[in-house]
Amino acid sequence: MVEIAKALIIIMDEPTDALTHTETLSLFNVITQLKQQNCAIVYISHRLPEIFQICDQVTILRDGQTITQQAITALTKNSMIELMVDRPLDQQYPKINAPQGNARQ
Repeated sequence: MVEIAKALIIIMDEPTDALTHTETLSLFNVITQLKQQNCAIVYISHRLPEIFQICDQVTILRDGQTITQQAITALTKNSMIELMVDRPLDQQYPKINAPQGNARQ
């Protein structure tokens, strides 16, 4: 039974969506304690500050495919977003030349 308990993996999918700030801090304390006990945690979130705060490793998926898996210390917020959206951040709002029309008709 002890060996089974050691193999425990906890999966959390967007766990802070419905939590207050205080509840989120409490959750992060629990996660920290579990990590100290060598418990594996899969933490799924689009809230990047949370990822940088509590994660050791990151796996980025796009369209159901693994894009990268690496230590959180190897990434920045911008590099992570670029991997997620598959384009440089300076192309977030690409300029599109559109003909000007007459607004009054």
